Amino acid sequence: MKKLYLFISFALICFIANAQVFVSATAGNTGPSNYASLRAAAFSINNGVHQGDISITVIGAVVENIPTVLLQSGVGSAAYTSIAIRPGAGSAASITGDFISPVIDFSGADNITIDGLNTGGSSLVISNISLSATSSCIRFTDGATNNIIRNCILLSATPSATSATIVFGSSAAGGNSNNSILNNRIASASTGAPANAILSSGTAGQENANNTISDNFIYDNFQPGVLNTAILLSANNTGWTISNNRIYQTTGRVFTSGFIHRGISIVGGSGYNVNGNIIGNATETGTGIYTLSGTAVRFLAIDITAGVITPSNVQGNRIENIQLTSSAAGGAPQGIFTGIYIAGGDVNVGNISPNIVGSAIGNGSITIIPGAQSSVVTGITYNGGNNANIENNIVGSINMLPTGALSGNIFAVQLAGTGATINVRNNTLGGSSSNSISVGVKGTTTGNGLLRGVYGNNNGTITIANNTIQHFTHNSNNSLALFRGIECATGIQTIRGNIINNLETFGTANSVATQAGIGILVGTAALNLIIDSNTVSNLKATNATSTNNIVSGIYLTSNVTGARITRNRFFGFSNAATGVDPVAPPVVAGIYLRDLASGELFIANNMISLGTGETTNTAFIGIWNQVNPASGYSARLYYNSINIQGTVAAGGHPSFGYYRGNFTTTFTGPLVDIKNNIFSNERTGGTGGHYAIANSYGAAASASGWPANASNFNVLNAIPATVGYWNSNQAIQDWKESSASDVNSLSGVAISYVDPASDLHLVANANAAVEGKGTPIATVTADIDNQVRDLLLPDIGADEIFTLVPVRMAFFRGQKQASKNLLEWKASSSSASVQFIIERSTNGVNFEAIGSISASSFTQLFSFYDMAPVAGKNYYRLTMIEDDGSRSYSSSILLVADAPVFAAKVQPGLINNGMANLYIQSVRKGQLLVSITDAVGRQVLSKQLDVQPGSGTYPLYLPAAAKGVYYVVIKGKDWESTQRILVQ
Repeated sequence: MKKLYLFISFALICFIANAQVFVSATAGNTGPSNYASLRAAAFSINNGVHQGDISITVIGAVVENIPTVLLQSGVGSAAYTSIAIRPGAGSAASITGDFISPVIDFSGADNITIDGLNTGGSSLVISNISLSATSSCIRFTDGATNNIIRNCILLSATPSATSATIVFGSSAAGGNSNNSILNNRIASASTGAPANAILSSGTAGQENANNTISDNFIYDNFQPGVLNTAILLSANNTGWTISNNRIYQTTGRVFTSGFIHRGISIVGGSGYNVNGNIIGNATETGTGIYTLSGTAVRFLAIDITAGVITPSNVQGNRIENIQLTSSAAGGAPQGIFTGIYIAGGDVNVGNISPNIVGSAIGNGSITIIPGAQSSVVTGITYNGGNNANIENNIVGSINMLPTGALSGNIFAVQLAGTGATINVRNNTLGGSSSNSISVGVKGTTTGNGLLRGVYGNNNGTITIANNTIQHFTHNSNNSLALFRGIECATGIQTIRGNIINNLETFGTANSVATQAGIGILVGTAALNLIIDSNTVSNLKATNATSTNNIVSGIYLTSNVTGARITRNRFFGFSNAATGVDPVAPPVVAGIYLRDLASGELFIANNMISLGTGETTNTAFIGIWNQVNPASGYSARLYYNSINIQGTVAAGGHPSFGYYRGNFTTTFTGPLVDIKNNIFSNERTGGTGGHYAIANSYGAAASASGWPANASNFNVLNAIPATVGYWNSNQAIQDWKESSASDVNSLSGVAISYVDPASDLHLVANANAAVEGKGTPIATVTADIDNQVRDLLLPDIGADEIFTLVPVRMAFFRGQKQASKNLLEWKASSSSASVQFIIERSTNGVNFEAIGSISASSFTQLFSFYDMAPVAGKNYYRLTMIEDDGSRSYSSSILLVADAPVFAAKVQPGLINNGMANLYIQSVRKGQLLVSITDAVGRQVLSKQLDVQPGSGTYPLYLPAAAKGVYYVVIKGKDWESTQRILVQ
């Protein structure tokens, strides 16, 4: 008997020692009960042995022989309220299987949490090492709801495009909904890599809805011969949240077939939130390059086809540090690479938090090496017929490197499809660095291609407003290597308030139809066009070959119906072409109007400054009116200010303030009405004439469309012998007689501009020649600044002058303070109030507003901090607007700033789960102190960070923070940043 007791005791000890799964419950068999596998524990739960709230603890390495299936409570004998599965304290636990099915199958199961903890040495790995096309780690099916998988390591090797590490499957009774995948590592198993990390394919009418995939590290999903997607919602899904995940590849990937690789893909459904994800890099800390190559691979980082029931949101995502080498012939609209691709539906892209495709600084965050002709790269594309808001996004640091004669095309924002209502607002397209968006290598690339900031080819209602488009460079010397800041081919277009600056091509374009560079191009079938309040500057054609390159600020081509071009500014264009053909000269034009369809062309209150410092043999033209009269157009030009300057080193091409003609003898002009303009041409040198106004240069002037006094009440300033051209050079009196026009126009009068090279606002009290000399025009009652014009005696030109005593500056000074610049000034004024607009420039010519202060008292010292000066030269000036609308300017001061050592951003700005991420970009090692204070200054968090060169992510936890506004202050030795967040 004693031996029997000893045997029983030894067997019990051995059973306990081998048991690796422990179950406790609040009802039924409360345990703790011991099992050798998770499947065995689940079998007991499904049969009602353990009930109520159930806790399962996994110890050590569990190798499953049969897949685990968890049934819904109420099915059979299952009777639980909740189930929690976690590793034991300090235990590195794992559950491994080799199954053609899931390791763990949630078959209608609800309220189950698998928590890998990842604290105190506890962790949980769930792995399926099978290479079957149907294998997975975890599957939700048959209406599984309210389950959570968090803090786990999930591994699989399924090579199929129709399976994944985590699968949300079909359901006959309600979708697999309200489940959460949180803060896991989802990667490849020891036997291979999965094609997809997460896949959902639901059932029509039983959609998988409102699931959350957040804060996961998803990496190394790759199969060389199939479609690959990190997160794929393929059919019958709706309302998911996919947020703050990192998707990356730790090693270079080579495709063997021409498939599409995607980071996040959604097909159908609505009400999605795709926010704060980072796609790119080779590590979880944001270092290294996400490298793809192969025969014909294409990469869509975020690819969404959405519905319209509830708008979807794509906010605060970053797509960065990617290199793609592909021989795919990827034309528009998808191209071989697109950062964010929306194929329809109601979608908001960046209107709450900006998405970043590439980077706002530097070069080559995204590098594309095409191996086929006509390859296209796009930053953000909307290709549909619904409603889209594309706002506040940043697209930059994208370099496309075609070799030899291969072509390269980059469209920062592309609008395709039909019938949509699309708003493209407040985006920054092109970063702060030169050549931020570029194609080719100068001297080696010879293929064609187009650079486009915004490309609109959707025939709906399109608004393109307040965007900055800058630092584009096409380095090919091909005749079709071109740039377009904004190009709209069709639809009802409003293009307003955009800044287009520093676009360049090395191409050798040689025709009007394929101009080398255009700031704003509209044509084909655009309707009711409005181009208003845009600033276009520093457009450059830099190839000094004997071509007839053309650079235009605005170009209207065939079939535009009805157009208003108002309150725009153009300056700083250049063209290095050396063509000498008199009927096809190299041209720089502010506004170029070609063959249009019908209606009225209305051009008013524009400022055009061209030619300053340019010595090339270029035909500089303020407004080039080349409209075919057969179109039935009438061109009305009112209150424009044009100033042409510079000295030609050698050559015979002419220049014009206003030119109606096409440099040939066959031109017959459109109907014109030209009133209250300043056409000033001070250009000299060369053998060509320099004219204020001309009709059919080099040919017999056509009186068709030019009735008596079609032009009048203008200022026509030029060399006296060449004020105009009508059959020949004309002095002012000869011009008046030949043209039967300009009876009341002036010539040879002094005009004093704020800056004749870039700002044609008139200096107050210094322009008596134009004050009150215009004629009232009922359709134009305000000037370029929207200041009301005198109803009886308006001023000539774009700027209506007000002559009250201007603001007087006592002093304006500045000083560097660590990473910011302090500006101080004192002033006096007779006005009741003054608005001081603080403006900054990097070249002393092109100023942009960075802040404003309104004052009604002038006894105090005014001060302003520029918290983010650019690296290098920072010129500052004040624009002072008085209560009557008059404006004056201070002198400029110069402060030189060092390159920033750090850049930081907190995301999301709206926190509802107690956690945010601080993204740091650093050029060197360093320590940063991070503090978070509430609205009254109480500190709620303080921590020190040791940062490394490159990009890094640092979590900020605020679990106990009350709702309200908080301020995150990040300080370094010589750098500081403050950002506002909102806790809900």
